[in-house]
Amino acid sequence: MAIKGELEGLIGQVDAGDDLVVDLTDVEFMDLHALHVLERVAEQISRLTVANASGKVRRLLDLTGFSSRPDITVLP
Repeated sequence: MAIKGELEGLIGQVDAGDDLVVDLTDVEFMDLHALHVLERVAEQISRLTVANASGKVRRLLDLTGFSSRPDITVLP
């Protein structure tokens, strides 16, 4: 749940219209709770870019449709 806590720290600290890059290099696992928090962050800003998602995390982003949202870019 460490990633969830870090992401929750972003809520309220970003401004509407901002672009944000979240680097997931050290994240080996993400559950739906953390994904929900990431979605909440994305709703507050103009564009969210997710970079360096591992295989399991990338699969979660793809299977849930998160990576298909027009306001989100998922980089390899």
